Amino acid sequence: MSPQPVRLTAAAEQDLLEAANWYRAEAPHVVPRFRQRVREARQRIGDNPLHYPAVYGEVRHALVHGFRHVIFFRILPDSIQVIAILHSSRDPQHWLSRGGGS
Repeated sequence: MSPQPVRLTAAAEQDLLEAANWYRAEAPHVVPRFRQRVREARQRIGDNPLHYPAVYGEVRHALVHGFRHVIFFRILPDSIQVIAILHSSRDPQHWLSRGGGS
């Protein structure tokens, strides 16, 4: 099975930007590693999306190695849709309100 494209929703793109901005303000030297680890996680998800457990309905999650961020995604017929990239301490209601629980 060939890798599936992993696409971020606008909300997930905003999550990523907010996380990078937080690291930029608190520990700027960490930003490149954070972005690289998110890219690696997206690659792993695209390569084997069924490897990751379902957490709410059809929504699965994958950890960003070395960081306390989680990528929430769903498998679509032609791609993987990332609906959120959030710190693990965030309330799940934050992304469930985006339609993640269906």
